[in-house]
Amino acid sequence: VPANSLKELIAYAKANPGKLSYASQGTGASGHIAAELFKLHAGIDIVHVPYRGAAPAAQDLAAGHVSMMFDVVSLALPQITAGRVRPLAVASKERVAVLPDVPTLIEQGMNAEVGAWFGMLGPAGMSPQAIAWVNREATKVFSAPDTRDRFVQQGAAVPLGTPEAFGKFIEAESSRYGDIIRRAGIKLE
Repeated sequence: VPANSLKELIAYAKANPGKLSYASQGTGASGHIAAELFKLHAGIDIVHVPYRGAAPAAQDLAAGHVSMMFDVVSLALPQITAGRVRPLAVASKERVAVLPDVPTLIEQGMNAEVGAWFGMLGPAGMSPQAIAWVNREATKVFSAPDTRDRFVQQGAAVPLGTPEAFGKFIEAESSRYGDIIRRAGIKLE
């Protein structure tokens, strides 16, 4: 792809509608939704190529079979470091420590923040005492400097909080991603 910046990529895509493609980890995966949000914000036509997981999608990106991909930094970092792929933006709210020279989508004028996140969940009906214990112990583990540093070195953030705050976050994310899915017309096959 003859683009060295997000601005150049968008200009190229607008000049060549339908010519560029993007890989995703599968229909409905975070990379698919991120790319569809990018398409909506940029007003471009790029073709979705769903894969069965991140590894084959990333391999085809590095081989030049697809034009672009939204992937988590920890998985893309080896390809970036090896010079097989070129990062144009991160979709997080702030720059990622392991890629300090790569601007966010927001910095580049696109009000878009997306990405995969992980959390600890338990079975419905779990007692408040058990929830408090799991949260307390997980906070200890993920607050430890060596653990936190390991995640940061892989390009991941480790936000910690209360179970109630996490529940509200899940509700907000479900609503936000649901809106993107509806606007983009994503349908599971």
